[in-house]
Amino acid sequence: MGDYRAATAYYTRALDIEGRLLGEDSVDYAVTLNNFASLEESRGNVGEAVRMYRRSFELRKAKLGPENGTTLRAEANWGGR
Repeated sequence: MGDYRAATAYYTRALDIEGRLLGEDSVDYAVTLNNFASLEESRGNVGEAVRMYRRSFELRKAKLGPENGTTLRAEANWGGR
């Protein structure tokens, strides 16, 4: 098993930095949020993971468009849950 506490701290810090420097609506922020969601899902925090996946999808859809490949992959991650 990985060190979830450390990983959570790193993702939280990364989101804070990206949010301040790039904006919380940036594609980079969405990518980090998606990766953090994957961590939360692996920890069993499915509700939180779905919330994060959905937010990542919405950000990508707004920035890249609904038909973009990364937008569609982000949508598949949360599966419309």
